[in-house]
Amino acid sequence: MSMKTAVYATTATKVMQKGQVLYHACLPAQILVQHAEVNHWNANNTTQKGYQRHVNLKKVYEIRDFVLHSDALLPQNITLCTNNKSAVKFVAEAARNVNGNLMYHGNLTIYNNTKLWVLDGQHRTAGLKAAIEKNDNAQDFPISVVIVDNITQAKQREIFLTTNATSWKLKADLGLQLQVEAWQNPKTRNKAHMYARNWQIKATILCNALNNDLSSMWHNRIRLPNQTLEEGKSKLIRQTIFVSSCRTLYSDTLFRSFSDVDQAKLMTSYWNAIANMWSEQVFQPDKYSITKGAPMKAINNILPQVYIYTKDAYDKVDEETIGRTLEQIKENLHPEFWNNNSAHGAMEIGTNWAAERKITSILRDAVPNKPL
Repeated sequence: MSMKTAVYATTATKVMQKGQVLYHACLPAQILVQHAEVNHWNANNTTQKGYQRHVNLKKVYEIRDFVLHSDALLPQNITLCTNNKSAVKFVAEAARNVNGNLMYHGNLTIYNNTKLWVLDGQHRTAGLKAAIEKNDNAQDFPISVVIVDNITQAKQREIFLTTNATSWKLKADLGLQLQVEAWQNPKTRNKAHMYARNWQIKATILCNALNNDLSSMWHNRIRLPNQTLEEGKSKLIRQTIFVSSCRTLYSDTLFRSFSDVDQAKLMTSYWNAIANMWSEQVFQPDKYSITKGAPMKAINNILPQVYIYTKDAYDKVDEETIGRTLEQIKENLHPEFWNNNSAHGAMEIGTNWAAERKITSILRDAVPNKPL
């Protein structure tokens, strides 16, 4: 086991913010990049998924080139954190009372095994690393940092969301996944709705359930956050498209009356039946519109109507009986309805909200009348 040794010490200010220790300090770029760690969100991690998005290399190189310019300034703080009490050591030398709040001035020590997790500023950190690799002179570039001491990953995710969710920097798909994780934690559930509506959280939970279900035609076919272009080639749709296609569905009283588990079972049966009925149309999105925005929203919009008819007609609702209902719907649609390039196709109607309403109306009319 390697010995823990001090590698850098600097003056710092310790403040308490609602009981949480924060250190304000300045670090040379070399020390920052040596100890900085980034916890990327990864769908394949079953316990601790992380929270950070992947970096934009173009932005990294822009920061690198900017830092290497003679009059470069990066005045914003980079927000870091530790996840254990012994990661850094602070020794106070003086204290001041500022408007009733104590501030301590002293020395902060960083050790060889210190990990400073980046909450805000990963592009600047990566840009500084790239600058050092290009020119050693960048090692001494001073960077202002705030270190949030000894917090859990759940708290890290909360701070990351607060910092990024309301800005353009955080992509919607990753933001929703982080908010789902906050919602699933009883301690942070009340904060999940700060940045997303209830239906968006519920639809993301549904998306994850179908994407992980081996029996679902959606299994591993939805592109999740931080997946590469290469990984995306095997996917049918993006998470954002799936989630948005469920908006009207989550305003339906019948669908909302089901538990999360039963909603997932119903959607699995429904889309498995759709994939059996229109296999070519589902699995060739370049040619057909069935998994595209407005048409897919319309298909999900009529699910409650399909459910009611199927239950009345066959006394049960499963993949096989839904398939029977879809056979009748198919007979009532033009043979080229899902064809991207057909004058009779859904895409000819349009892709906006009005088109969704019109396609939904066509599909509703194609559902058989209530059986006698």
